Amino acid sequence: MQAAPAVSADLDDGRPERVLISLLHALTGAAIAAWAQGHFDLTSLGQGLIVAIVAGVAAALLGAALARHALPADAQCLRWDGQVWSLVLRAPGGGEGAGIAVARLVVAIDLGPWLLLRAYAVAGGSRWQVARASCVGAAWHGLRVALKAHAGSAQSSPDDRLKP
Repeated sequence: MQAAPAVSADLDDGRPERVLISLLHALTGAAIAAWAQGHFDLTSLGQGLIVAIVAGVAAALLGAALARHALPADAQCLRWDGQVWSLVLRAPGGGEGAGIAVARLVVAIDLGPWLLLRAYAVAGGSRWQVARASCVGAAWHGLRVALKAHAGSAQSSPDDRLKP
């Protein structure tokens, strides 16, 4: 199999996904508070509503912190140079910053115009990244081809395939 051509795909900051994570945490916190209020008959309806709102806000704040950790907003682009994947980070003042060499890239969820990727760095550790067709633009097809051909576990070399 031949290598996919080089591609550079711009990534966005993942804000819609982080907002969704925060909202789901808020709804969960409010639901747990409402369940506890009904199950244990803790307070009157008015006080129960206040407890549910406070629990929802607290869970939303927790969700926002977890979402910032789960989907960092510092990725600028994902690159395939024909041999290896790399993730280029945004510089604090704008522009292109440092790069992370990626040992393995896994497509966790593929919804057509939206991908959830897990990048395993050569230096250790991993991070989640979102790729959206609207942000990537014209490089979307090239990115999907490169992901289809070269995502997942490390490829074996031709010499490894010849060994018994």
